[in-house]
Amino acid sequence: MRGERFEVSFDSKEQPKGKEGNELQSWIGVHAREHIPIWISDFRSADLAPRKERVWMEVVTSFTVEDLFKKKVLKSCGESAKGFRYDLYQAFVRDHFDEETMWQRLRKVVQNYPTISQDDWERFIAYQRTAEFKRLSEQGSEIRKKSKYRLTTG
Repeated sequence: MRGERFEVSFDSKEQPKGKEGNELQSWIGVHAREHIPIWISDFRSADLAPRKERVWMEVVTSFTVEDLFKKKVLKSCGESAKGFRYDLYQAFVRDHFDEETMWQRLRKVVQNYPTISQDDWERFIAYQRTAEFKRLSEQGSEIRKKSKYRLTTG
């Protein structure tokens, strides 16, 4: 960003707007992948407080954002982290769920995301195999089936 800070404005629904808002959203996504471990299943976890604070400090270093939008920015970070975990699951786990080789897929993951360690990957896979994950996944599938309107946008 070449040392400049972007002034971010928000609309009436507290959504960042304009080019600066797009930059902020992209920045949040990058830092969510970088600072939030993939094995964390609940972004509300108290263990994440220092990591959330680090993301916030990274944001205010590069953007001018009022403190009253901190909660909204961190919520966006949580959504980005969840989306990243979903993308990893879809790309590297879902079709190989019962294979033992799933544990060794780390090499392919690291080619795309070098910040993911072997320990992170193993914890991520272990969570994917829990009864809690299976229950939540089935619950989400049932909710999507009942949806009157299918999401068709990216």
